[in-house]
This record gives sequence, C-alpha cells and structure tokens, in this order.
Amino acid sequence: MKTRLPLAYQILVFQVAIILLSALMGAAAALWQASQELDRQYEQRSLAIAESVASNSAIQDALLNGDPGGLIEQTAEQVRMSTGATYVVVTNREGIRYSHPNPALIGKPVDESPSTVLAGNTWVGVQRGTLGISARGKSPIFHGGGVIGMVSVGFLETAVFNQLLTELPGFAVTLLLALGL
Repeated sequence: MKTRLPLAYQILVFQVAIILLSALMGAAAALWQASQELDRQYEQRSLAIAESVASNSAIQDALLNGDPGGLIEQTAEQVRMSTGATYVVVTNREGIRYSHPNPALIGKPVDESPSTVLAGNTWVGVQRGTLGISARGKSPIFHGGGVIGMVSVGFLETAVFNQLLTELPGFAVTLLLALGL
C-alpha cells in the first residue's frame, strides 16, 4: 500500500514548482531581452563607425580614383583594429570590395544587394556574411551629391554572445535572490 504525502506537503511542492518555473521563465525572458539590447548596441556602434569611415574625404577620393595606392584597405584595417570590429568593408557603387579582413575577397563583389544603402540610406541589422552572422551597420559614401559606394562594419555574434556571458553572473545573483525571497 502506497503512502501519500499529506496535503500540506503536496501544496508546498506545487508552490515551489510554480515559483521555480516562474523564476526560470523570467530569467529566460531577461536573457533574451539583454541579447536583443546587445544586438542593438552593436548595430548602432557598427553604424557609427561606418558613417565615420564614409565621411572620410581621403576614402572618398581614393574610391573615385580606383584606390591605386591601397589607401582604402590600410585605413579600413586601422579602423578595424582600433575599434575592435570584426570587419570594415568599403565597396564602390557596383559592390566591388576595396577592403576586407580576408585579402582574397578584395576586388570581388559583395554577396548581398546593397540597394537600400546605395539609395542613400543607412542600414542596421543582423545578417550572415562571409565571416559568419554579425551585427552590422552600413552607410553610403557620398561625394558631389551622389552615392559612390558604401561602408559596412560588423561585429560577429560570438562577440555579442561573449559579452552576454560576462553578464550572466549578475543574472544568476538576481535569480537566486528572487528565489531566496
């Protein structure tokens, strides 16, 4: 014959289960929201870097002249290294790369159609590219009132994920405090 737990213990077990489930769902929602916010921050950071490179008159002049001295690649690499971005890619209006962290891709066209950016608009988002999934920002390069190219800057999602991991102890402490209360 099986013995059943007294009703008071059964109610206690259900209450604890409900509290644990609620806390875990809240923690998951908070992590998702933090991840989305980090993506937005990295997208805006990428866009700010892209706009800065696009407004560089030396880049504009080199792009107009076909970049015979490789100034665009040198400048893009300096910006990439100083900002910690995964890539800084400068293309002409036809989408031909003048800079890329992988030198083999310089001179080759980009994979996606940058029509929004070439229409004179900035763009931010998360996309898959030749280096992987990244939070990126794109800015048109203007010269003489027209668009002559674009700059795309990105941070791999692994960088975003690693930053989220550094924030996990704070989430864990909050969760444990909530459960303790």
